[in-house]
Amino acid sequence: MEETKLNIKNSKSSLFLMELIIVIMFFALASGSCIQLFAKAHQLTEATTVKQQAMMITDSVIACIKQRPNDLEWIASRFYGEILEKEFMEEKVIISLDDSLNPVEKNIGNKNQKSKTPSYQLTMTKTNTKAENYKIEIIDCKTKQLIYQQDIVCHQAIGK
Repeated sequence: MEETKLNIKNSKSSLFLMELIIVIMFFALASGSCIQLFAKAHQLTEATTVKQQAMMITDSVIACIKQRPNDLEWIASRFYGEILEKEFMEEKVIISLDDSLNPVEKNIGNKNQKSKTPSYQLTMTKTNTKAENYKIEIIDCKTKQLIYQQDIVCHQAIGK
């Protein structure tokens, strides 16, 4: 009789331990899924922030184009950019951007300051046709992935 009580007691405790192990495994799997969801949400937030900042810097460049549509040197100087050699019917301005998509200033002659390495690159291409066409692209320098692109057409008024 006493032996059956021990077996019942052992079987109840082992059943309790099995239930406890199953509950712990369930919570471990659920927490792993939650961590993956939080990580994916964080990545989406960062990508959205970068795209929003890319749109803002592009809007700033567009405002400069509207202010002085034919003055690429002035536009490049506003954003510490450089003008590449003019190719057939096309001019390019390259602007280096840091992690926050702020223009990277070139430290010419000042070797005490560390120059920031660009994380993104804004390329503004001007095509001279009947109307002036501009294409603005922002590319991630690490992954070479296109972050944002916008095409602009400037029509000039016909003089009297």
